[in-house]
Amino acid sequence: MEERITAFLDQYLKNNPGRKASERFVGEIKANAKSFQRLVDNLKYEMKLDITEEGAFVVQFSSAQGQVYTTYTFNNAVVAAQ
Repeated sequence: MEERITAFLDQYLKNNPGRKASERFVGEIKANAKSFQRLVDNLKYEMKLDITEEGAFVVQFSSAQGQVYTTYTFNNAVVAAQ
């Protein structure tokens, strides 16, 4: 799970030079990865990832039919690189 999120983030950063992941966000993803994995494995939720223009990282879980069950938003996950 952590690898999938990291790959998504890496692709975003590659396509958006001048941006970087905040250290706080990286720690939060590591802390939440097992919970996210359980939602996918045990409850069979589908996971959708997005990064907003404001730099929030959004992880949304839904059913196969598209019904949203829960959304996690990590504000200031992606910030301007110094």
